[in-house]
Amino acid sequence: MTAHRHGTSSTHQSTVGLWAAFAAYSAVSYAVLQQVNTQVQAPYMDEIFHIPQAQQYCQGRFADWDPKLTTPPGLYLVSTAMHAALTALQNLWGIDSSCTVAFLRTTNWLASLCIFWLAADIRRHVTRRQPTVGEILGLALYPVAFFFHHVYYTDTLSLTLVLACYAMRLRGCPWMAAACGFASLWLRQTNVIWVAFVGLTALLQKADAEHNLGALFRWVFGRSDGQGGWHASLRIALPYALVGCAFCLFVLYNRGIVLGDKAHHEAVLHVPQAFYFLGFTAAISLPTYLWHAAPHHLCRSALQRYGITRNLLCIALTSTLMCIAVHRYTIEHAFLLSDNRHYAFYVWKDVFRRHWAARYVVVIGYVWAAWATTRVVRQGWVWQIGLLGCLAAVLVPSPLLEFRYFTVAWFFVRLHARRVPNVVQWAEVAWMAAINALTIWVFLYRPFVWPSEPGAAQRFMW
Repeated sequence: MTAHRHGTSSTHQSTVGLWAAFAAYSAVSYAVLQQVNTQVQAPYMDEIFHIPQAQQYCQGRFADWDPKLTTPPGLYLVSTAMHAALTALQNLWGIDSSCTVAFLRTTNWLASLCIFWLAADIRRHVTRRQPTVGEILGLALYPVAFFFHHVYYTDTLSLTLVLACYAMRLRGCPWMAAACGFASLWLRQTNVIWVAFVGLTALLQKADAEHNLGALFRWVFGRSDGQGGWHASLRIALPYALVGCAFCLFVLYNRGIVLGDKAHHEAVLHVPQAFYFLGFTAAISLPTYLWHAAPHHLCRSALQRYGITRNLLCIALTSTLMCIAVHRYTIEHAFLLSDNRHYAFYVWKDVFRRHWAARYVVVIGYVWAAWATTRVVRQGWVWQIGLLGCLAAVLVPSPLLEFRYFTVAWFFVRLHARRVPNVVQWAEVAWMAAINALTIWVFLYRPFVWPSEPGAAQRFMW
């Protein structure tokens, strides 16, 4: 009885702590939103495409479509529904329901508040315990996602729906999960890959096969104890397969995956994208990665488990294959090199283009990041291979390096991370907060001017 009371009290304290953290997070995020609306009143960067299109929808002109838009109209439909609801209340409460830039940005800010609780819910199911405040703040403050919560891009609502899909799956509601997954396709077409991954995790869990590929095959084809079989597997996969079928129909109708500007969004074989993700994930999650996989731990683990010769050969082979991939499949997209407002431009210019050997020197960092990720993620190797495959399916066909394309995969990695001590959790919260403070401050208060556009302020952003 005493232990039960202690557990109940601990859970209550954790819940209270999460609500307090949520209140503080919401207040800070709202203050950032207000500053963005004050300092950047006109649509900026890709907002120049998204905001006019949403305003067309708010006015009921659903047939008008900007051919430069590459993603479906899900974000605009949600904003239009919010606008319609406020318009209905306008006469009662005098609410301003204008479809302004500030109003549209609020769509993503509200969705970002959902991400806080979705992360907490997923973490609770994954670890089977109440998450700590430090864990959830570390997820909610992920710098790339946090930045785009305050502008009118598709990333935030897309992430919200993918996480909702996974949360519903973990709660045992596969059809609700599929519905959220289908809705996510209206934000980003590549979310079909993450819907497939959610379906795979359901099958792995049912077959108890996260650590054993043979167990998965035995389940699919029927185990000796009578469990499994293709009928049972189909029942598990059906909701997610139907989403995949709907996506295939869209591709056939659209004659491709992207909607517009197809010339700049052709599929390629850009293998190093997976390496960039590993390196970026390790850097942005540095406290957690160093706790679980400091470089000297790699050396000690290698010596203890397999011996120096075998491990040196393994590292040399992995590094060689990565170098070959870097040499043969590195792509410099025209947008990356022509726009100095993105941080990726400076990474490319000041690191990879500094010297011809630079892109090969960092391969050893990729090797460490890959090994470290296997140490950080708590799930088995079959689950990890599935995640890697989906990550590659999303990133490798894309010719453009953009850090925001890493967001969903980063959340899957970190939502399944092994636990770290509280001091490491809070060190990561401080690390994330510092990055956010710097990048948002630079965006808001350090604009610059292109000589070719003397009257327009340009701003640095992810």
